[in-house]
Amino acid sequence: MASSAAVAARRPERVEAGWLWPAHLRGTSREIAEERAQGVQIVAPSGRIDSTTSEALESALRRALAAGERRVVVDFDRVSYISSAGLRVLLVAARRLRAEQGTLVLCALGEPVRQVFDLAGFLPLFAIERARSEALARCAGR
Repeated sequence: MASSAAVAARRPERVEAGWLWPAHLRGTSREIAEERAQGVQIVAPSGRIDSTTSEALESALRRALAAGERRVVVDFDRVSYISSAGLRVLLVAARRLRAEQGTLVLCALGEPVRQVFDLAGFLPLFAIERARSEALARCAGR
């Protein structure tokens, strides 16, 4: 019979803040860095943005907009994948910012993420820069 420690080590879930996270969600984007630079709000998710994790990105963008931010950069440097759920979150934020004469600039899209934007036909819908510094300059210049 296996010890309880051995069983716990094999268990595919982990508990965080009262929630069970399946093994396939480990390393997904529940962490989102938020900072301000040059008068621009920067939101930097990490890992995967999908139907399970897009709510965290949506919450970060909603907080920024509710706080009156009108210039926002979303830095994808640490994002490995985005699904249609993540694209929807970005589209809603971009529309809201445009309606309020704001700016949303995306940056540092890795090739897998860029391919999703391209296949969905979303590349023309967003201002996209290669690096955070370029995104900040574009956002601050508005």
